[in-house]
Amino acid sequence: MSSMKTIKLMNLSIMDFKGIHTLDIPFDGSNAMIYGKNGKGKTSVFDALCWLLTGKDARGNQPESENFYIKPRDVHGQALSGVMPTVTGTFDVDGDTITFRKIYKGKWEKPRGAAKAKFSGNTTEHYIDDIPQKESEYKRIVGEIILENVLRLLVDVHRFPESLKWQDRRKLLFELCSVQDDKTIMAKDARFAPLSESLGRWSVDEYKQSLKTSRRKVNDALEKLPVRIDEVEKSVSALRGMDFAALHTQADQLTARKSTLEAELYDITHDTALMGAKNAFATLQNRLTALENENTAHRRSQQVPVTDPRKEIQRELDTARRELEREQSAFSAAKTQIQMAEMRLEDYRKQWKTIQGKKYDGKDICPTCGQKLPADKIQAAKAEFERDKKARQDRLLADSDIIKSGIADQQKLADTAEAKAAQWEQEILQLEKHLAEAVVPEAPVIEDLPDYARQREELQTSIQQADEKCRELTENSNAQAQKIKADIVSLETQLSSLRAEIAKESNIAAAENRIQELQAERHTQVAEMDKLDALLALCEDFTRYKVQSITDAINSHFKRVRFRLFREQINGGLDDCCDVMMDGKPYGSLSDGEKVKAGMDIISTLSRFYGVKMPLFIDRAESVTDMPQADMQMIQLVVRENRKLEVEVK
Repeated sequence: MSSMKTIKLMNLSIMDFKGIHTLDIPFDGSNAMIYGKNGKGKTSVFDALCWLLTGKDARGNQPESENFYIKPRDVHGQALSGVMPTVTGTFDVDGDTITFRKIYKGKWEKPRGAAKAKFSGNTTEHYIDDIPQKESEYKRIVGEIILENVLRLLVDVHRFPESLKWQDRRKLLFELCSVQDDKTIMAKDARFAPLSESLGRWSVDEYKQSLKTSRRKVNDALEKLPVRIDEVEKSVSALRGMDFAALHTQADQLTARKSTLEAELYDITHDTALMGAKNAFATLQNRLTALENENTAHRRSQQVPVTDPRKEIQRELDTARRELEREQSAFSAAKTQIQMAEMRLEDYRKQWKTIQGKKYDGKDICPTCGQKLPADKIQAAKAEFERDKKARQDRLLADSDIIKSGIADQQKLADTAEAKAAQWEQEILQLEKHLAEAVVPEAPVIEDLPDYARQREELQTSIQQADEKCRELTENSNAQAQKIKADIVSLETQLSSLRAEIAKESNIAAAENRIQELQAERHTQVAEMDKLDALLALCEDFTRYKVQSITDAINSHFKRVRFRLFREQINGGLDDCCDVMMDGKPYGSLSDGEKVKAGMDIISTLSRFYGVKMPLFIDRAESVTDMPQADMQMIQLVVRENRKLEVEVK
């Protein structure tokens, strides 16, 4: 990176966001401590900042999802209506100030014909420096300052070691240290030349996984081959004692006998007169089918849909009655308002007259000394009495003017509603008349084709006569034909059984060829297994070769944190991993304070890599007794019992 971009949080204003009603924090780009009991809103401040810049909370949850309720909730867990969560953040970006604001609000839409608007979901308004923005433009400008994935890594000390998948951590570390690709590394040692040639476009890790998959397949095949060879051998030995020559002779004899019987049956069944009768029977059936199809089409063509006009008139009538009721209600409401206003006017008139009739009744004697008051003081008291009297009357007159104006407005509303009601009454009368006069057209009468019944009856009679003729011609030869057919079926059953036995003869040669193929396949698979094992061993050698250099290169970028990038297996191989370590201990076994220090060390390196300094939020900061210094704005979230949410800016 050519230069370091510094982003500081100057001010964060939160209103109706999660559990925070209103909170304004003037950070001024300085470090800060946010104190409070668990559940008092410390994390909500962090969530508010993340939602402002990314649209998600600090854990990456979307608004109103199961884990991110952006709107405040009542005691029953229901979102409060009428609130609009708002977050405003002002940032200093390398000396330039920019303000982002988001407002989360409900959408209310009034369906057609409905009296009231209904809630239809939530929407988010976006502002930059108080100028409304489209969501896409808002995201683009935020992205120009810092990308979302980078922001999440640099503002949260727990993001990289806890939330990120180890595969993503490993990939990022390799990018950070510009780790060379596998082919470049193996080119430094000639013993890895065969591996380099075999890799193709794959990395060593991908190629090794491919080799393992291939080895499992080869091994499975080798384990199954002896069983398959044994099965084929057993089938061959069972067939060797069969007399296939005798089976062939017997099959030939049965085939000849079957041919003789089939010829006799042909002579019986292919009588000319019978064939003619059968053809006539089929022709008559086809004519009957054609006649019925034509009649069905004729009846279908007469079917015309009938529409009832009364339904549309009734729908319009119902709508007109609802509109009449609405205008009548509006008229009644306006009249009620006028009556109440006139009653108030009458009350004001009585008050004005009462005030007008009052006279000065002040005393001329001083209550303190008992002497008569000077004339100028008596005159001043009278003047003050008259001024107060006039002021009270003027207020009543002003209030009366306001009420009179309201009466005029209500009278206009009443007149408008009355006129519209009259219009709807006329419309209802017209619609009721139309409804009474509406007539539903009668459905057409469906008829058959002319002369259809007579033709159908004649064809059915002819078909019955043709069928009787066929039966008469068949009765004489039917018994003999049935006996021959039974003999043929018996011969076919015997032939089928013999052919199944004869077919086993070809299985002997096929089985012997298959045994030779399986044995050849076994030699091929053994050779393939040796080749795969050699390549896998070379992959393991190469992995160990690059482990030390990569691990040292990556760990050199961090002060205290170390990374274990490979894990030794029981069989001596290496598995990829990315375990965060500090002081020889895995991250999971560190105390909360040590985890914070580890995260700060990681963020310091990532900040240099991305060339960006972001405000750093440190959750569970109370666990750190000796907080390290960081070259960026630090905002610590500290648990303190018996405290409401408090902010201390340093």
